[in-house]
Amino acid sequence: MTACQTRVESLSFSVHGNTVSIREKPGVPEDQEGFLLPDAKGTATPVYSLKTPVILSEPEDAFSIRYTYQGDSLTLVLYTGDDEESLSIPLPAQGTPVEFVYSFETGFSLKGFQVRSKDREGAGRVLSAGTASGLKGVRKQRDYTSIGYGFSFTESVLEGTYQADIDVPVGAGDVITLEYDFNSSQSGSEEPVELIFRERDSGNTEDYILVRKPGGAALTVPVASLEVKPDVVTLRSRDKGFSFKSITVQNPDRSFLKTPLPADFTSILFFPQSNWRNDGFELFRWSSYPEILVFDTADYAVQARYFKRLAFFVEKKGFKGTILTNQELQGKHGWNAHDYRAADLAEFFQKAEETGFLLNEEELLLKEILVDNGVLVEEGTTVSPGNGGVLSISRESPEYLRRKFIVHEGLHGIFFTDSDYREAVAAEWASLGETEKEFWYLFFRWMAYSVDDDYLVVNEYQAYMLQRAPEEAESYFRSHGGTIWAASNRDSESSVARQLKDHPDFFTESARSMEAILKEFSGFSGGHLFRMDRVD
Repeated sequence: MTACQTRVESLSFSVHGNTVSIREKPGVPEDQEGFLLPDAKGTATPVYSLKTPVILSEPEDAFSIRYTYQGDSLTLVLYTGDDEESLSIPLPAQGTPVEFVYSFETGFSLKGFQVRSKDREGAGRVLSAGTASGLKGVRKQRDYTSIGYGFSFTESVLEGTYQADIDVPVGAGDVITLEYDFNSSQSGSEEPVELIFRERDSGNTEDYILVRKPGGAALTVPVASLEVKPDVVTLRSRDKGFSFKSITVQNPDRSFLKTPLPADFTSILFFPQSNWRNDGFELFRWSSYPEILVFDTADYAVQARYFKRLAFFVEKKGFKGTILTNQELQGKHGWNAHDYRAADLAEFFQKAEETGFLLNEEELLLKEILVDNGVLVEEGTTVSPGNGGVLSISRESPEYLRRKFIVHEGLHGIFFTDSDYREAVAAEWASLGETEKEFWYLFFRWMAYSVDDDYLVVNEYQAYMLQRAPEEAESYFRSHGGTIWAASNRDSESSVARQLKDHPDFFTESARSMEAILKEFSGFSGGHLFRMDRVD
């Protein structure tokens, strides 16, 4: 590539953000630089070469080339030395501007490149090239589409229906992340957005509906959570406000303790237990609030070994702040689902450390997981809070309860991590009338919560109020009235009972106010903390 080379004027090449000069062979007029021109085998650009090879040695190093092309059979050729062809890589022939990104599994010495086609009728031009960060996926940019090696992307609008089809080379341990947007000003009507995972050979599909969230949203789906192993992901909608932004594939470190699987709550609920990495539980990271870890346990017995002692220490009436022995825990019921913030977890483990309390094997593993994932910070014998918290549900719960429990616990997760949401909820609680607050104190005492903890009371208020849709709040809480009166030695003529009798929408107004707060800060609605819904 050294003989008869000329300097390129109009085609830029950047190395780690810095433009460097390149040369071409054979030389062509400036207005033909970058174009695929006829040759003996079809069409091709000149061979472009660097004065000094670029060493691509880091995992994030990749080669990027931007081009336009109309035709078939497009190929990128990379050179490691003078006239030494090293790699021939098929390029997507999109018909629209494309950035193709090729990542190297091992180090690569890049000396030059060329684009070729066997299609004599094909027409195209290279716009720029250089080094870039790796991309395992497809990302829409303002003026072009970035496509990683092995992926393909087509989109169309036919009779008002938008459809995007993305080829996704994935393995069982991969995680798919989809980013999308809803522009409410363009939607007109709230048409559903279909999300379809398809196996090309068998034709089997797994179908979902994306949940709209104004503005940008991201959905994370572990491949192991699906019943199909997808080759193609399809998005389809008549909603003009919907736009696809990106789809990427990650292969997370499979180290069990250090790497919870990022997932939406829908994926967690439907994740096949046969694909768990551990017999007793699977560990997730909630993709909507990544500081929140989620345990899904095989049964209540497993869950209790990890969380029952914590339940009494953190929340239970008459036991808060006390670490109970195994013997003291005998015959006592914890919860069927759990939630704990970093501060309470740190207090529990610090007290165990200071008092020499012998925790069980599962609790020590829990502590290790929390430290590894930043929920706790451990320095010597000191345990302090990090960020986020941990939730837990169980496979022993029937499906309808698992859905309710994960919503209830997820609401606690939002409360733990979003200070603005927490302040808005606290203000809403403060605005309640004394009679309404009296009901909630009666309710929480009946549920065996420690009502002396203001943080706990407000947190539980928003979780119980929002675990169902607002229109269901009235019937749910009224159905517990008689039991609560009896348990609290109140009669049917108490001030709370009279208010319930005189005001048929006693809970509905507050439920709607709470849902408005939830939507403002999270985009979620009452009873629904999911970015996608499964279509059976």
